[in-house]
Amino acid sequence: MAPLGGHLVGYLSMFLQLGVLVLVAGLAVLVRASLGRRTFDGWVAGLLASAAALAVLAAAAIGHDLGSFRTTSGATVAYALLEDLAALSFIVACGAGGASRR
Repeated sequence: MAPLGGHLVGYLSMFLQLGVLVLVAGLAVLVRASLGRRTFDGWVAGLLASAAALAVLAAAAIGHDLGSFRTTSGATVAYALLEDLAALSFIVACGAGGASRR
């Protein structure tokens, strides 16, 4: 029963994080639209890239547990690339925001 409980808690945590990221990205788009700004910027791109990275990780974990994937190295590389893209999006968004305030 202990391994099943560990998998259940892991899956619940992963999908809760995924849901929160998608919700925050959606709220960011709505707030930006209501303020009359561009709806899609570096912050939204970063949030969505981070959500996509977590979705890749979740799919790989489920596939691995179901026996569909023997190795998850491709998913690990995709996760790392999407997280790097998210980080770069946040960096660009911070740099662009700081430059426009001067």
